[in-house]
Amino acid sequence: MRRTPLLLVVAALLGAACLGREPLLVPHGHAADDRSNAAAPAQPGAAGTLHGAKFEPPRGRILHGMGQFDEGNAGYLSLLDPGIQPASKLDFLPIGDWPRSWDNRLQVFRASMKKLEENGRIPHIDIALYGLDPNTRKQVSVDLEVADTTRYDQHILELAQVIASHKGPVFLRIGGEFSGAWMDYHPYDYPRAYRKVVDIFRGAGADNVAFVWCYEPSAPDDFDVHDARGWKWFPGDDVIDWYGIDLFAPDQFARRASGRGSDDKLARSEKFLKMARDHKKPVMIGECSPSQEDITDDPEDGRRDWQSWFQPFLKFLDDHPEVEAFYFINYDWRKSRSLDTNGWQDAEIQKNPYIGPMWVKEMQKPRYLHLDDVKLLDGYAAACANRPEYAGPGPAEPSSAPPGR
Repeated sequence: MRRTPLLLVVAALLGAACLGREPLLVPHGHAADDRSNAAAPAQPGAAGTLHGAKFEPPRGRILHGMGQFDEGNAGYLSLLDPGIQPASKLDFLPIGDWPRSWDNRLQVFRASMKKLEENGRIPHIDIALYGLDPNTRKQVSVDLEVADTTRYDQHILELAQVIASHKGPVFLRIGGEFSGAWMDYHPYDYPRAYRKVVDIFRGAGADNVAFVWCYEPSAPDDFDVHDARGWKWFPGDDVIDWYGIDLFAPDQFARRASGRGSDDKLARSEKFLKMARDHKKPVMIGECSPSQEDITDDPEDGRRDWQSWFQPFLKFLDDHPEVEAFYFINYDWRKSRSLDTNGWQDAEIQKNPYIGPMWVKEMQKPRYLHLDDVKLLDGYAAACANRPEYAGPGPAEPSSAPPGR
């Protein structure tokens, strides 16, 4: 999801357009109220998990997370019963320069982390490898500078120290939606920047972090390209704990029933998930939202929205047991200037008398792992124990990250 230059957490997909209400194929008999609660088939992994990955849920469970917008989250939390509250929350922190000072942004970030720690909710942080040009006020990528200079090493180190002091697990995705044109990251250089960030975090003792490599299927499917220059986007299995994918439009996770349009985005999603399976890594849907459905208070409209977005999305979870976490963004996208012009609409599900109860009913199924069950994640106790105290910023040491793979 492309981030706008003026906001930390607003996103835009390059060239996104409203897809309307075209129905998607749903297999016969797969109704919204008769879906199976059966656990996914067992695969090789640590005892009790599919892959033995860091902070992986028990077999057949899916971690339930929420998005980054506090306003939308307030409505989402009010809809959900106490027993089905999200276990994790998404947030963003650009590592580059910004109109506000780094010290100020880090202070705000520390306060946010402390609040999540008190609530028991797991942070899911996107370290965005960009900043804001002070003259043009436009977003500028800094992945090349991260890879080849020490300019942002201090920012990364201080962030690592704050996260290392957090008493609990943290999911950290580095330069999410890495190959999207809207991010403007550099092929062959991005993997080196990613590895350097991991190297600094590990050097800071942040062993409570699971690293996430996140793709968005509006981008090309060249994430697995390796040639004479090296890996184009892939940073290496040794620095990836989870694969991540962001899904918004229905054509990213379901086929069109009418035959109109293309299934290219779905094919790209499937190719990325196959890569995760081949590399024996769990997958999280780091961002998902019915951003183009335009949710209203009309129950019949809600039924159509449920059929066009929610039912195929849940079917996608059924069909892909490697997907073991998702983050639902409950937000009125019309409040974003860039996304409103691209056709993104209201996705706040508590407003619709049909969708809201249906989603609550879905979240009550035992396969979803909520806030009350976060201690079931593999490695949870170890991530909470013996955390170092944050002593304030210290000097950054040179990174020992390898030059590339």
